[in-house]
Amino acid sequence: AASSALAAARAALDDAAGVLASGDVDHERLLEADIAFHRALADAAGNPVLAALVEALAGRTARHRLWRGLTDDGADARTQREHEAVLDAVVAGDVERARVRMAAHLLEVEDFLRRSDDA
Repeated sequence: AASSALAAARAALDDAAGVLASGDVDHERLLEADIAFHRALADAAGNPVLAALVEALAGRTARHRLWRGLTDDGADARTQREHEAVLDAVVAGDVERARVRMAAHLLEVEDFLRRSDDA
């Protein structure tokens, strides 16, 4: 199950990379790929609590994350790099690196959400 979930995570990143490379960025499709990536990682972890958390946050933060992609120059490319770094660490079996990479990614998004709420 973990290998198919990691394949799904890779597919989500490949989809996002294709969208970014197209030049005409479809932010809704990027958001779908983002959610698919996080969902796949939760599935790979085999942690139903994490999977439920991903599902709960996906809907609650979608509008803000879409706005971030539209207004925060470079956010889409940064997110892609962060996701790639997380997946690389997971595939390498480096749990600590994966944890740190994901924490950094989530903090980046959290910082944007806080700035958005303050505005």
